[in-house]
Amino acid sequence: MKYAHLGLLIPAFLAAASPAPAQQMTGRQGSLLWGTGIPDKFLHIPSGVPSVGGRPNWVVTNPLAKQLEQLDIKPSTIRYVGLANSHIDHIGNVAMFSGATILMQRAEWDFAEGRRFEGMLDEARLRTDRPVMKIEGDYDVFGDGTVQIIATPSVTPGNQSLLVKLPKSGAILLSGDVIHFQYGWDHRIVPGNVWNKEKTVASFRRLADVIAQNNAQLWIEHDKAQSDKRRLSPYFYQ
Repeated sequence: MKYAHLGLLIPAFLAAASPAPAQQMTGRQGSLLWGTGIPDKFLHIPSGVPSVGGRPNWVVTNPLAKQLEQLDIKPSTIRYVGLANSHIDHIGNVAMFSGATILMQRAEWDFAEGRRFEGMLDEARLRTDRPVMKIEGDYDVFGDGTVQIIATPSVTPGNQSLLVKLPKSGAILLSGDVIHFQYGWDHRIVPGNVWNKEKTVASFRRLADVIAQNNAQLWIEHDKAQSDKRRLSPYFYQ
């Protein structure tokens, strides 16, 4: 089985069950897309996503739709879309997946519903007519332990991470936004933009426990230096 790392700014990940994560989407139980990146529409806007609150201007150079096409995957075949949180770099292309159920923490749904403040970039608002599974805590996506959502409140109250277990590459823990850079993880530095510092510190401990219990690699999704070393789609991990 295979597991594809899509080359988005905030990488999206594809996993299929039966029995391990994969990019081929042939599992009996369906498939999961972890994150959808910033909206593909910004491919045609050279200046990228407008900067807000000191955030850099993000640009799209390799849209998600194109990458899925290269993998011969139709968006309509994706069963689940897992969201680390409700920020624009994770929710940007949710509308693309007409047949998917969104997996997110109930706390994150409530948080997103309550922060539709004036002046917010329209694409950053989580609005969807897709079914939403509002999780409370950890969740075994396919029921066999191969793909597990781990609740890690930090930058938002419903941030979540993802543990995938591969037959050849072993366990990989995708951080979500608990941590942004390897240096920050090594020194347990709490980012300045977190929703709750104490919860974030607890989430650090939870990630460390999950890594130890599963002998897992930690993939920090915002860390460009890490991502530059990964094999990107259409290559894959098994």
